[in-house]
Amino acid sequence: MQVKAKIGPHEIIVLVDSGSTHNFINSRLANMLQLLFQPTSAFPVKVANREKVICQGKHDKVHVLIQDIPFELIIYLLPITGLDVVLSVQWLESLGSVVCNWKQLTMDFDWDNAKRRFELSDESISQIELYIPIGYSVKYLAIQNDIHWVCEVDFTPSSSVGQSSAICLELPSRAHILKVPKDFFYYKESSV
Repeated sequence: MQVKAKIGPHEIIVLVDSGSTHNFINSRLANMLQLLFQPTSAFPVKVANREKVICQGKHDKVHVLIQDIPFELIIYLLPITGLDVVLSVQWLESLGSVVCNWKQLTMDFDWDNAKRRFELSDESISQIELYIPIGYSVKYLAIQNDIHWVCEVDFTPSSSVGQSSAICLELPSRAHILKVPKDFFYYKESSV
């Protein structure tokens, strides 16, 4: 799920990615925000186009305001393009149980003793596609919108999907997508 957020006075786009293990921030954005990072042992990170990039540092207390909800994050510096911040399972675990409603495009959870909700407007949806990579034990549900051109979502060896703003979920190959074809005109499935 992609949501708007703020670090200080700066508006950013955050991609919530259940397929990532660590939280990351774009190196260029981190430099602009003048965030100080501690050196870490270098470790490679595989990004959307299957390239490996090297993590460049860690910050233990980045204050991020996501849809008016404050969070303090452990975040790693990564030379990624097209994204501001990626929040991963590392962050999702801190939320506890999360209920996603794909028809309403909401994510509900308890935080700081209160019920919270992230929302994405369905008016901006231009396509919903289930990608089934041949030879892999996962599939990806991508919900794409055309409001911001910031996020690279690429599931093909030829890098043919391009850049757009999207919610992308990694699903087990046996997961069933219920009612999506009936509820959304722009739904399709493809093998890549």
